[in-house]
Amino acid sequence: MSNENLSQEDIDALLAGGIPADSNPSKSSASRNEGKISHLHSSTNDMTMAQKVEFSQLPTVAHEKTPSNIDLILDVNVEVTAELGRKTMYIKDILEIGPGSVIELNKLAGEPVDLLVNSKLLARGEVVVINENFGIRIIDIVGPAQRIKNLR
Repeated sequence: MSNENLSQEDIDALLAGGIPADSNPSKSSASRNEGKISHLHSSTNDMTMAQKVEFSQLPTVAHEKTPSNIDLILDVNVEVTAELGRKTMYIKDILEIGPGSVIELNKLAGEPVDLLVNSKLLARGEVVVINENFGIRIIDIVGPAQRIKNLR
């Protein structure tokens, strides 16, 4: 194409497929427009025409069940702690601990133990012995309102 700019009239003429019939340009501008239009038609004929693209069918694959949100975190490790009680001690008192020492905790015997998940209270239970191992039988799960209150 030449470096000349097309006027809006030239663009309209090209879109209509020729020179607009209602326009009456002067002879010099008409011959100039015809030159532009014929030049554009010749360059259009030189262009490659677009063809419709055909895609082959993709093979069908049996899709797995889409996992629910909880399925995405089922294999995440969390720290579970059974807390019998707590005690704040001075370092000098800890250094005096030896075999047979008794440490008084802040909970009474028979009181439920706390079950913590990642240091957050989740439930309370009672200590049980199963095949010479200790375990916890859950007796109370902390509700959502209490968990939110414990976060503060």
